[in-house]
Amino acid sequence: MSRIYRSGDAAIKKSAVDRYTKGYFVRRFACNLRRESIECGWKLNALIHAGEVPKNLIQPVADFYVHILNITEPSRFVQGRVSTRIQAEVRAFTNAIGQMELTISAASNRPDRYKKTKEQVMQVCDACRHFIWQFEQIMDSFKPGFKLPVAPTNWALKKDLDQLIRAHRATGRAGSFPRFKHVARALATNEHTLSEKMYGNYKRQYKAGTYDHFIQ
Repeated sequence: MSRIYRSGDAAIKKSAVDRYTKGYFVRRFACNLRRESIECGWKLNALIHAGEVPKNLIQPVADFYVHILNITEPSRFVQGRVSTRIQAEVRAFTNAIGQMELTISAASNRPDRYKKTKEQVMQVCDACRHFIWQFEQIMDSFKPGFKLPVAPTNWALKKDLDQLIRAHRATGRAGSFPRFKHVARALATNEHTLSEKMYGNYKRQYKAGTYDHFIQ
């Protein structure tokens, strides 16, 4: 928020608000990946100085990290927008992850010595794949006509409810849902509160295949 002046009068220029937009969610996920990659990077740097990283692997790993930092640059996700260029880059990033996994497997031909290096690189690769999954979930969730949530989603509750539904269907009652009273009582043991109306909404999401979407 910054001050500007018109005709001698002070005025407030409000910054753009992009809460609950594609850019908002993707930026948060990108920052999480960036932070985890940097933490692993420090550990890899220590392994390099200790001589525990194959020389032919140092440059490919460095290039891979540069790729991650370019994609997760927070300034690229502004004003709630995710450009088509970023979408193409993120989806093409899957190929770079696969190539890095092949490179680390081929270079680490002495598994005992390079075990720590492989673990760190594979951890970063797993984090990258998780980011891509989150990215795709967000892009698929934002469809024409979607409504912004009026309150944050209780994902812990939804996870427990999903387990209850799966357990119910595992008894041979495929396609059905447990009774509300049973669900409410079971969720209460984990200090969750679920109204009958919300349970109906979650069942509709479950049937539509959108139960895991960030935006309904």
